[in-house]
This record gives sequence, structure tokens and C-alpha cells, in this order.
Amino acid sequence: ESPVFSKRWLWTIAVRYSMSAFSRLEKLGIRHPKPSPFVGNLMFFRQGFWESQLELRERYGPLCGYYLGRRMHVVISEPDMIKQVLVENFSNFSNRMASGLEPKMVADSVLLLRDRRWEEVRGALMSSFSPEKL
Repeated sequence: ESPVFSKRWLWTIAVRYSMSAFSRLEKLGIRHPKPSPFVGNLMFFRQGFWESQLELRERYGPLCGYYLGRRMHVVISEPDMIKQVLVENFSNFSNRMASGLEPKMVADSVLLLRDRRWEEVRGALMSSFSPEKL
């Protein structure tokens, strides 16, 4: 067996593996930019994270998604849907995307809290903003 054949075979397997996760958004009916092998939609974000989020909404609607590497991310920007996720189904959506590079002050903010701590803070916030207290 030639080394060239082995390298091609390994390259083919690596590319297929890197792309094997890219059908999940499609199966869920969530629109998204076409991902590239290995990096997913990383190049879509070259203009900046927030600018790209706005472009995602404009191109793909208030419920859309993207891939960073093989990891799928869903973006919800429709107020009623956000309410459904954060209020009615919050236990299914407790963890948000974080890079791990955030300063401690940002990492401890309500936007990036995870697991049990998110549930505790969310419970306190929800009771503080209930219609009776407003």
C-alpha cells in the first residue's frame, strides 16, 4: 500500500468526520449558512461576532443556526420564542455558549451562568420581576 493512498484515505476520513455533524440543523429545519470542513461557519464571523449575528438574522430569520467546528449553535431572536425558552422551558436550556476566555466578571454574569447556578439566579430574577412585584 502506497503512502500516498494512505494519506488520501486518512484525509478523506478526516474531512467526512469533520462534516458528519453538519446535518443536524438541517434535520431540525433550522436555516443556516453552509459550513466548511473542520471550521464549520467560523469564516462567517470574520466581520465580528455581533455584526455576524445581525447578518444571520437578516439572511436566515429569527430562528437560525451555525456551526463552530462540529459544534452546533442555535440563535433565537424572536421575543415570544425567547420567552418560551427562558421562562417556560428554561430547564432544557440552562447553558449558553462561552469561550472560556471571558474575564471573571463577565463569566459570572447572568448571560453565562451554567447548570445549578443558572437555575438559582434565574429563580431569584423571575420572582423579582413577577407581575405582582412590578
